[in-house]
Amino acid sequence: MPVAHGNMRRLRQMRVHGSNGFRLINNTHFFPLFGDEPSIALRPVIVHTLAKYLWRNKMKLLGAPLSPFVRKAVIVAAEKNLDYEYDPRPSPLGWPEDFEKINPLKRIPALLPDADKPDFAINDSSAICAYFEKLQPEPALYPSAAEAYGRALWLEEVADTELANKVGMLVFRPVFFNLAAGKPADIDSAKSGFEKLSEVLLPYLESQLGDADWFAGDMFSIADIAVTAQLMNLDMVGFAVPEDRFPRLRAHYTRCIARLSIAACVKGIEKFISTSGFKFERIIA
Repeated sequence: MPVAHGNMRRLRQMRVHGSNGFRLINNTHFFPLFGDEPSIALRPVIVHTLAKYLWRNKMKLLGAPLSPFVRKAVIVAAEKNLDYEYDPRPSPLGWPEDFEKINPLKRIPALLPDADKPDFAINDSSAICAYFEKLQPEPALYPSAAEAYGRALWLEEVADTELANKVGMLVFRPVFFNLAAGKPADIDSAKSGFEKLSEVLLPYLESQLGDADWFAGDMFSIADIAVTAQLMNLDMVGFAVPEDRFPRLRAHYTRCIARLSIAACVKGIEKFISTSGFKFERIIA
């Protein structure tokens, strides 16, 4: 018997929040989720099916939280209310023993669909996010229309490659990695890097928004997540997208970080800054 429309989210929430499934679902208060009251004969079948759903083996996501690629996967999982274990240890600053067996390329994030079976992992943020979309289609983060879908994938690729490279290597690294090594932040190099970023890439992203709220059609999508995940590292080390030069991109960033899924990541960054002792000078407000 199919679950009544709109009730799958309630089932997912029961699983995510660890409800005591057999006690919960094997009673008359639960069965109205199915619309018509099921017969006594069907109830054991329903209980067994839902128990398998509620106690599906938990996933494990691995990767340092300051990685924009890990952040991207975390945001998608949060948007979809997915439950998983989290291991923050894998990082370019240090790899746990045997991590190479999970990802021979030694890159993050990595996802174990079944935390008890490390022999199979999904590596790369784009692959993980696409897996999450198939695992939990609602709310959709990939447009259904062909043109918007292609646009979302393209801008995700731009964010994951060129934007990631320029933000990470030219701005983030001279500040963060110097501080992590006990050295003064190289602000001059970061400023120079930001200007290179502002020559082509930020104007391109500004133009791709146009007058729209989101990058790919009228919905918040993987494109918005991928771009924002990178810009958060820019903001973290003191280089916000300047409103006077890129007003549409700045407004888009502000919209995105107000979402609950991304605001939680912002709070995580703020907590890291407050506990690390690092001092990030605000270069562009």
